[in-house]
Amino acid sequence: MIMKMKHGAGLAANQVGRTIRMIIVRDTVMVNPEICKSFFKEDSVEGCLSFPGKQVTKKRSKKVVAKWLDLEGNKQKKTLYLNDAFVIQHEMEHIDGVTFLD
Repeated sequence: MIMKMKHGAGLAANQVGRTIRMIIVRDTVMVNPEICKSFFKEDSVEGCLSFPGKQVTKKRSKKVVAKWLDLEGNKQKKTLYLNDAFVIQHEMEHIDGVTFLD
């Protein structure tokens, strides 16, 4: 709800006070997400719901292979491209305690 109200593409649990390894990328909830492979770095201009109005340019992989558990505990694996690849990298940094300003 917060993510959609603010027109965000992703959200990490710790951004809303939860200390679990869970993120949302678009409409996909990912528990214990991992990036298995990454390819083709390029500049990504990003904003962040935690820092309204700020934008930075980061080098991000524009293709990643990720795995995670869904809310039922089922293993998932998917190749993400461009914006979704950028979002998962950004949100995983959040759950690792890193912000895009670091």
